[in-house]
Amino acid sequence: MIEFQGSHAAEWIREHWSPSFAVRASSGHFELSAPSASRAELKQNSIRFGLFSASGLSASNDSHSIAGEAVVLCRTGSDCYELHCHGGLAAANIIVQCLKDAGFEQDNRRGFGDSPEESAIDYQAIEDLQRSVSIETASLLMDQSRGALSKAVRNLMVLINKGDTNGAVDSVRELIRWAELGTHLVEPWKIVLAGPPNSGKSSLLNAILGYQRAIVHEQAGTTRDLLTEHTSVGGWPVVIVDSAGVRETEDRIEGAGIAASFVAVGSANCLLLLVSPELGWQAEHNAILSGYRGDRVIVVETKSDLGSVKGLSVNYPSIATSVAEPQSIERLLHAVERALVPHIPPSGTAIPFRREHVEAFQAVQEYLSDGKTAESLEVLKDILSGASSQEIPY
Repeated sequence: MIEFQGSHAAEWIREHWSPSFAVRASSGHFELSAPSASRAELKQNSIRFGLFSASGLSASNDSHSIAGEAVVLCRTGSDCYELHCHGGLAAANIIVQCLKDAGFEQDNRRGFGDSPEESAIDYQAIEDLQRSVSIETASLLMDQSRGALSKAVRNLMVLINKGDTNGAVDSVRELIRWAELGTHLVEPWKIVLAGPPNSGKSSLLNAILGYQRAIVHEQAGTTRDLLTEHTSVGGWPVVIVDSAGVRETEDRIEGAGIAASFVAVGSANCLLLLVSPELGWQAEHNAILSGYRGDRVIVVETKSDLGSVKGLSVNYPSIATSVAEPQSIERLLHAVERALVPHIPPSGTAIPFRREHVEAFQAVQEYLSDGKTAESLEVLKDILSGASSQEIPY
């Protein structure tokens, strides 16, 4: 992250940066809008993706025709801005040099820990922000890079020092509430397509991705290994797994693929259980459900253009789909998004975004319930200093 400020900051942006689109926070939701005519018209706390060019931009240039570095720009004050780039140190150094050439002076006095308001959490968020794949995840990580989580930790320490154990417990519980979402801002959610052979798994994978990733054939047992593909659903990073069709078989290779399917099902964050109208509900569906450890199950009635599944009665949400009807695929993806992220946290919410944060807060919760306030404070200090990745005994 590069922060720069001064009366010429807006002029530098007009010269070297062009927006792709804008995002505004409104009632906990994020709205996209087209670029405005002026590149400097960026409201405070707004976030924009765009392109940086060290050689400068013509006012008549179309941002889509500019060859440059993709960056995220945020205005944090009247003349203060942040640039987040994804090209590593090389890209950052080019931007810094460009700012120097424009007359900005580099401040080398500040470093990690020089300010009491800085913490390892803020820098961890900046690191993860560089790996963010969407505006949704970037917005939440940017909140943490500005101190949302570190402030919550300090406030929690104040409550403990005051002896307000009940308030501290409530604060920890609220932080842990967002743990699953936070740990999937960079690490993708795992969605597994499962069902008997010829239930339409590979066709559904291809329809979701929009291209031919899996081989589709009428012969049962075509998919004998796990096919995985990274994408995003509603802006949330996911990895979709097309598993081998589950059935009894004496084929050693196919059997290995089926065993791998059960392993994938057991570790899935969301299970899409496919049922076709030709086969209906089979014993294999029950076997798959018995191997799933979570509670996000969506029954997908495939090939709905050929007819409906007769006598289907399940206690899970059911959606009829057809690869020939793109709107049905959109409905399915919307259901998956709601299952993974039923609630989007309001802007500025403190979110533990690394697993060591979650483990530390769980330890604090245990210590507080046992009346061990000193131990809980030590864990919170470790979170701020970056030592929370160590194993915590509790």
